[in-house]
Amino acid sequence: LTWLVPSLLLLAYALPPRIAQVRRLTAGARVLEATGAVGAERRRLIAQRAAFGLPFGALLRHTRDPLGDLEAGHYDALVNAELESAGLRPRSG
Repeated sequence: LTWLVPSLLLLAYALPPRIAQVRRLTAGARVLEATGAVGAERRRLIAQRAAFGLPFGALLRHTRDPLGDLEAGHYDALVNAELESAGLRPRSG
């Protein structure tokens, strides 16, 4: 009983956020994992999502000019920023 009650309290506290995180990562993986296998239009849409939805600090870790990259059609850094924000491993290169 001395061990069981604190353990159950800890699990009740720790499990719900972890379950929510796993669901969020799974949803992100389903949407973004096939990014390399699809056409330029989907990459453009993901880059737009990153440029318009991520905080500037997150974007600046990947590119010095996020909006300029979007305008010029250089999507790799923006796609990597979006992958990272979804908890997925960004592509190298």
